[in-house]
Amino acid sequence: MKRLFSSLTIVLPLLALLLSSAHARETIPSEYFSRLPKFDSVKLSPEGDKLASIVNIEERSYAAVQDLKSGEMHGLTKAANKKYKVANLRWLNNDYLGIGVTYNDDIRGGKIFRTALLSQYYTGTSDAKLVTHPREDERNPSSQTDIVDLMPDDPKHILMALRYDDWRGKSVFKVEIGGERKRKRIQHFRAGATRWITDKQNNIRAYATVSDDNRRIYARLANKKRMKLLWQFKALSEEVITPLGFDKDPDMLFVNAYDDKGYLSVFKVDIGNPQLTLEPVYSVEGRDVPSSLLSINATDEVIGVSSPFEIGRYYFFNKAYKDIVEKVDKSLADTQERLLGLSDDGNRMLFYSWGSDFPGAYSIFDLEANKLNIVAYRYPELNKYQLAKKLPVSYQARDGESINAYLTLPVGYQDTVGPSESGVREPIATIIFPHGGPISKDGDDFDYWTQFFASRGYAVLQMNFRGSSGYGYDFMSAGFANWGRAMQDDVTDGVKWLIDKGIADKSRICIAGGSYGGYSALIGLAKTPDLYRCGISYAGVTDIPALIPYRRGYVTSEVAKKMLGEKRSVLKKNSPVYLAENITSPVLIMHGKRDVVVSFEQAEKMKKALKKSSAEVEYLILEEGDHRLSRQSDRHEVFRAMDKFLARHLPVD
Repeated sequence: MKRLFSSLTIVLPLLALLLSSAHARETIPSEYFSRLPKFDSVKLSPEGDKLASIVNIEERSYAAVQDLKSGEMHGLTKAANKKYKVANLRWLNNDYLGIGVTYNDDIRGGKIFRTALLSQYYTGTSDAKLVTHPREDERNPSSQTDIVDLMPDDPKHILMALRYDDWRGKSVFKVEIGGERKRKRIQHFRAGATRWITDKQNNIRAYATVSDDNRRIYARLANKKRMKLLWQFKALSEEVITPLGFDKDPDMLFVNAYDDKGYLSVFKVDIGNPQLTLEPVYSVEGRDVPSSLLSINATDEVIGVSSPFEIGRYYFFNKAYKDIVEKVDKSLADTQERLLGLSDDGNRMLFYSWGSDFPGAYSIFDLEANKLNIVAYRYPELNKYQLAKKLPVSYQARDGESINAYLTLPVGYQDTVGPSESGVREPIATIIFPHGGPISKDGDDFDYWTQFFASRGYAVLQMNFRGSSGYGYDFMSAGFANWGRAMQDDVTDGVKWLIDKGIADKSRICIAGGSYGGYSALIGLAKTPDLYRCGISYAGVTDIPALIPYRRGYVTSEVAKKMLGEKRSVLKKNSPVYLAENITSPVLIMHGKRDVVVSFEQAEKMKKALKKSSAEVEYLILEEGDHRLSRQSDRHEVFRAMDKFLARHLPVD
């Protein structure tokens, strides 16, 4: 890394050429939006000479590897996406690929989401092998993909955290990856241990525990054997500290924590200092920056941190890499770039490029060749079409709180929020699309739901209502115990703002969403029935009181109570199932029977309750569907159902 390139050669079809020949007015088939990404979970090998990816073709998903020297492609494991799905990939060493598989299982009448790890030689000349022994008894761990660390000096083994001996906490095992499924425990479990952390020298140095809503972080000094308690705090509190990893200095730890203004920032701390002083490293004014470390494995150097949000995506300690990424950003001016990974020596870098109107592409920058090569497009079928841009907007809620949002206007309608050249704007049919979570956020990334709606001629408003992440602790915690109240008021106020702006036709507004967004759609129909012409809910919560005991196996009851509230009478007043008689507009309810996040029973209760209403109700039940719409056929069914429902109940002309 002694020489920076003086100019950047890009080997790819220029995005401008792709978009200049785009079809602006041709109706895009719904299947182009509802297809699983053609390429996903793209990973660069440690030596930077191979690229792994999940390739989705119709109903099947394949783990595939391309040899970047020869160009040869190797097909590895495939799944029919019925019970099992290839969900993610990770290189275990330069020749063996780790393949994460997910599936739903039934245990004693309940449903559980499981993961398993396979290993396979990159050429596919041998079958994929389970890395760990599956257990069939009640202690069978739901997750068998928790890789603690790779072992560069011992490429035949990896470190994994598993619950093989006691359900109360995870132990760490050295596991053979070649197919023999041999393991050796190197760290006994600790009560409540959910995460183990190693340093740059591959030594186990820290762990985190969960006990109801109590959280603790333990670590040991490099020259000590005993772990000591560093921090303890309540879940969802402003005192939360999340370890990111150790620096090359084995006693220097990077963490995410809230700063004195209440925004999530990056700090480093010397764990040998009794005061555990948090030294600021990286923050962005007015935004949270949840982060991960960027490292050069060959030298153990931490070169920076990466944040997933659109503001302040990187902070580099190493100027050379800072300059490289800035030049890549400038060379692909119409997109945003994210650095996904580096080869161990830092000479090859994997980028993902996207825009709100560009479905995404993966590229590799080679420092020695000074070239950026696009290697895969995420949704290649959409590249020939002109898609709609997201516009960042904001509005004031009824109590004066500023709400950030994104407005997507259909192609050909208008590129700005301001008046048209004639001074007259024709309001159009609009879809209100609140996000799931609810502790998440909408950003300026490519969103296949939003693009589908916009392609049908609808304006789409996505608001980051209070309770969303990314805007500081106070804004996020304002959503606690506020489902259907202040959180929904923010949604309602966004609708009224859009009407006042002359963008939304007040007689043609639909509200749609998935998970919490599905709940928001249903509670909006129930509490403000005159505002919406129709509604769509996928996997939406309908009965909040029933959610707390159902989620007990996944989120502790105290955390659920903090998020949702405890007073049953208040929860019922803000649950769609108890307000179903108020719903008068047509509604489409969709849910998967194998959903382990929001029980299918929630949809069944709503179906029964809506019999008392005057609403026209349509249902789509996905027999093998999960919460994430991870099956290709389920996505197609959902989008076809929405297409027909909207054409019938929310005509654009």
